[in-house]
Amino acid sequence: MKTEFIVRVFLTVDRGFDPGEQWVFDRIKQFRKTTLVSLLNQVSAPPFKIWLICGEKYRYITEDVEFNDCIKVYDHGKDQLAATQAEAISITRIDSDDLMHKDAMAEVFEYAKRANDFKTFIWKTCYRWYQEENAIVSWRTFSPPYFTHVFQKTFYKNFPFFKRTHFQQHGRVGKMPGVTEMSEHKICTVRNEMNASVMQGFRNNNVEEMLKSPNNVLVSEDAGEIASILSDFGISEGVSPIEN
Repeated sequence: MKTEFIVRVFLTVDRGFDPGEQWVFDRIKQFRKTTLVSLLNQVSAPPFKIWLICGEKYRYITEDVEFNDCIKVYDHGKDQLAATQAEAISITRIDSDDLMHKDAMAEVFEYAKRANDFKTFIWKTCYRWYQEENAIVSWRTFSPPYFTHVFQKTFYKNFPFFKRTHFQQHGRVGKMPGVTEMSEHKICTVRNEMNASVMQGFRNNNVEEMLKSPNNVLVSEDAGEIASILSDFGISEGVSPIEN
């Protein structure tokens, strides 16, 4: 079965929380220096497309920015799906400050090629890199926003069904029937002052708070060890998200 592989990356989203124009410019820099680098660092993986999900509010910024390795997507990819003729699509969700391990998409491929019906695969145990605190934590949650859906043509051509199923609140994905958990530490989230959840004051935005959960474990605070871990995500030691 011919399957088209897609990684869907949220850049800007129209929502209640508005981070501001400067945040958008800084996030574009961060995406290019971290998330995009990790996506282009995939090994032993099939060719895949990168959909950069953009909202309407800051479209005047994103439309003028060239992303040579990405497809800027508005309206949740409706036009792109209309033009797709693959028998199935595999679409993986991450955010524009997340990192993918070099073997992540190879793993997605192995799972997706055995899917003969609508399937959901999810990474529940991930790394979190606290840049300011120079630490990496292993964290686990029941329904994180790092998942893959495989849609057969019958399903993805039904755009209302696709949108309703794939663009749901990620807290519900882990509860879907037939969800398959993939391996550990294929995603590394990044925490710094630019993170939207930090700006909104959500919990677990420092190492101390994160380690209050028995599901989370401090992996390292050693710069050399952290650099070694991040190298598998295509990231060089000491990279700053907002350097020019």
